[in-house]
Amino acid sequence: MPVKSIHLTRYFMLCGIIVVVAAGLILTHLNRTILTDQLKMMAEHNNLALTQAFANSLWRPYSDFLNSAGTLSPEEVRNHEKTGEFFAAVRDLMAGTRVLKVKVYDLGGNTVFSTQEDQIGADYSQNARYLTALGGGTASKLEFRETFQSISGPVPDRWVMSSYIPVQMAPGKPVEGVVEIYSDVTDFLAQVSKAARLELSFIAISLFVVFALLTTMIWRADRLIRRSHKRHVELAASAAMANAASQAKSEFVANMSHELRTPLNAILGFSEMIRSMPDRPDAAAKDQEYARDIHRAGTHLLDIIGAVLDMAKAETGKLNRSLSSVDAGEVAADVVDMLVNQATTRGVDLTYEVPTSLAPLCSDESKIRQILINLVSNAIKFTPAGGRVRLVVSQQDPRGPTCFEVIDTGIGMRAQDIPTALSPFGQIDSSFTREYEGTGLGLPLSRKFVELLEGRLEIHSQPGSGTTVAIILPATVREPGTNETVPHAEAA
Repeated sequence: MPVKSIHLTRYFMLCGIIVVVAAGLILTHLNRTILTDQLKMMAEHNNLALTQAFANSLWRPYSDFLNSAGTLSPEEVRNHEKTGEFFAAVRDLMAGTRVLKVKVYDLGGNTVFSTQEDQIGADYSQNARYLTALGGGTASKLEFRETFQSISGPVPDRWVMSSYIPVQMAPGKPVEGVVEIYSDVTDFLAQVSKAARLELSFIAISLFVVFALLTTMIWRADRLIRRSHKRHVELAASAAMANAASQAKSEFVANMSHELRTPLNAILGFSEMIRSMPDRPDAAAKDQEYARDIHRAGTHLLDIIGAVLDMAKAETGKLNRSLSSVDAGEVAADVVDMLVNQATTRGVDLTYEVPTSLAPLCSDESKIRQILINLVSNAIKFTPAGGRVRLVVSQQDPRGPTCFEVIDTGIGMRAQDIPTALSPFGQIDSSFTREYEGTGLGLPLSRKFVELLEGRLEIHSQPGSGTTVAIILPATVREPGTNETVPHAEAA
């Protein structure tokens, strides 16, 4: 009985990997979100500080210009002398910082100044972040730009933090304008990402170590469980096999007692008739008839005892083989001639088919003959009157194996019953044993002989559709304990 594996370690590893990967993804997302929020907060505070410095140093000197710029056209603002002065002042103030661009909006949402001149005059009165700053709040956004127009010129691949910040001279004072500052946070974000990767690497290593330790513990527990499970299954299988063997042997003994009594009773009965009636007129003729019956019963008894002894030898590995060159077609013809009377008596048509040319085998002729006798006798026994039994010999390659097939149209058997029929003491159904006389050793003994001759036995059968038993024997069988084979007849 096969042991069903529990695979506790496999299930734990599968679930563990899923949990670790899910936990890693969740931790990565949470860690990145937290670090990004911290970065945005720090960058926003930095922009607030720069805006306050901007308001303290530049707003008052240029407030009149900035408040009146909204009444001018964008072209007039760009060409205004104050614009150049203001640009230089902003550039000097932001020198040494990470500010990329500065924009100033009046209370009407007009862009009255920008370090990127083409944006001067743009209307932001409906911009949500501008409106937030106009109300006294701060609105920031972190984004990646492939190209950004900074104060000093275009720069590629930048992470930019833009903040809309109200200009107030003091907390609680009215908002006098809105400043938008763009800060370069690329390097800071890279440092934060590096720190995040290091942190996640540490977490991943820790999870791996814990997972490895738990897997080792589960693996050891799994081994103990599987060993215990295997022992229990083996004990249960051994008990079942012992019980089945005991029952099979009991049935076999009961069957054998019947098989042995039948010929013995015949021998004793006919012997008693000869002994008790010596002076009857037809004594000579009757004696000959009784002698034939006694001989037939004795022969049957000898066959039974021989089969039992052969099976005993097979079970103990003491069967011997005598190798020689074997004509498979001749053996098949002899077997059919020997059993044709038995088939005729039962009303069964027995034929054989042998190709015109067959290469001889290097095998044991007596064992092959006994195998075929057993198989053909079984086929005749279990084929009702009017049925047919065929012995077919085939050979695909002169140096290849030879196949003997015994095909009948008899009662057949179920696929699940074939192993039982092949077991030494197995009986498919005791009613068959009683209806069809015999020891039930034909198939198992034939299989033992086939194995001895290094071949194989195959059975195909269905209830009511007959049975096909095939034995495939190799072209040569090696002598025991050597690499030599008996020469073919052709070589001789």
